[in-house]
Amino acid sequence: MATGLDPLPQEWLVGTPFDTFLLPGLLLAVLVGGSTAIATYAMATSPQAGALLSVVAGGLLMAWIVIEVLLLNQPSWTTTEGIYFVIGAAMVILGVFHGWS
Repeated sequence: MATGLDPLPQEWLVGTPFDTFLLPGLLLAVLVGGSTAIATYAMATSPQAGALLSVVAGGLLMAWIVIEVLLLNQPSWTTTEGIYFVIGAAMVILGVFHGWS
């Protein structure tokens, strides 16, 4: 997304604070990808902390998807967005059950 290798329609950005997909792509990589990577590492080293971080990372992923759908001028939810929203929900649910069981 940030590199433009898989170009998204520029008209989706009309009415948003972004002129290109560079900043949203970087935010996606750092916030969503970074939090997920940290949660993954934490699960391997400290499952209790990993469970909490999984809840945070899953929440960030779901929030990203909702904000993306509300902000972009795309026709509707895509299948990919639906799948990633469900993945985020699974991260939250599994993190809660693992961390508080």
